[in-house]
Amino acid sequence: MITLSTNVKNLLSREVLEAFYMLKLTDETEAIVVNSTSFFSNIILSNNGATLPTEIYEADGRLVSVDAPQMSTTLDREQYRVVLNVFETDTASFGILAAMEQGLIGKNLVCRIGFVNPDTGAPYLDVSDTIIVYKGRVDSASYNLKTDNIGEAQLLITGSSPMRSLDMKKSLYLSRDFIRKTNPTDSCCDQIYSGSGALRFKWGRT
Repeated sequence: MITLSTNVKNLLSREVLEAFYMLKLTDETEAIVVNSTSFFSNIILSNNGATLPTEIYEADGRLVSVDAPQMSTTLDREQYRVVLNVFETDTASFGILAAMEQGLIGKNLVCRIGFVNPDTGAPYLDVSDTIIVYKGRVDSASYNLKTDNIGEAQLLITGSSPMRSLDMKKSLYLSRDFIRKTNPTDSCCDQIYSGSGALRFKWGRT
């Protein structure tokens, strides 16, 4: 369940609001690989005034697009997609390239949405005034290269879906002894292997 702060509740009640995204990609040691925001200036989130070093996002123009938040009443296999610009002239891109060579699969991916105070034009910087729209692990990563006159390189990152862990299949051998080990009073499999002859069951009250 998502808990919304008072500021966010007030904003969501308005017809028009301004929002921005914050993306963080970290490795197994929690070292930051990418920390980018779509806002025009750097974002430093805090918790009741205390700065959070792991929640610093750079306005580097790297974040091209992210999937919008989706409301669903059931779990599905929809994956989360992020597109990043890869600049060949800056050192941050070399970090991304190195991470790609080592493998981004399984890295931690977190995307937040932040809001702008309509009265001041400044963003809300308390972490409670943001909403996590995706938190999971990278499922796949690939490059999209455009070879026209200007040209560009983009990195497409896909986050795993909520149903990913349910893809595993495990057989369950049902028998009277197996069920009784789990629950000694469970008799659902007492006659599961009674042969092909006619069986009489007493249903309901006796």
